[in-house]
Amino acid sequence: MKKIVDKEKNASLLFLFIIIAATVVLTLIGFQILAHNPTVHDQGYWIMSRSSAIAAYIVLTIVIVLGNLLSNPRNKDKWKLSKYLLPWHQALIAATYTLVIMHLFFSVTDPKSGVNISQMWFPIHSLYHPYPMLAGTIGLYFLILIGFTASIRKRFKQWLTIHRISITIWFLITYHGFFGGSDTRTFIVIYGLSTLLTFGTFFSDTGR
Repeated sequence: MKKIVDKEKNASLLFLFIIIAATVVLTLIGFQILAHNPTVHDQGYWIMSRSSAIAAYIVLTIVIVLGNLLSNPRNKDKWKLSKYLLPWHQALIAATYTLVIMHLFFSVTDPKSGVNISQMWFPIHSLYHPYPMLAGTIGLYFLILIGFTASIRKRFKQWLTIHRISITIWFLITYHGFFGGSDTRTFIVIYGLSTLLTFGTFFSDTGR
């Protein structure tokens, strides 16, 4: 029995590693393509920062939707999808962290962004949309808290209670992207679909 558990654990870790590595490699490939494109060479950092942010938002939405399905009471006695959904839920949250790090990295290194490291951690005095920026930072702190408590769930029994603030994180990140993004209109369909999926799966069971 222990050998089976160890194999499943190793498989999960390998899956996580593959997802994270693929995210990093694809991001770097995209940046290299932009760096050699004469039409956008002076906007490469901004494009990578924004694209990684949108990708992180999409992946985060999928993570929360999967979490909603996993926590749905019907999943325990009818659907029984945990063994299929949980590995993706864990791997995609790792991909979300990776994309967020990429977003922060390209934002800070972009000479035109006006964002420095001190503003990144508490951007209330940011010259660019301070409240949406602050919402994004608070959402990131909550995201780190959820990831940390989930990683020690065997020793921290309250991890699931903290895990349920995921919907609050989604609200904060949505506010951050919608009101802080300079090209929100371009991605209005993504925000709309994300809202439908998040609320649809969250309220899919009247007993919640």
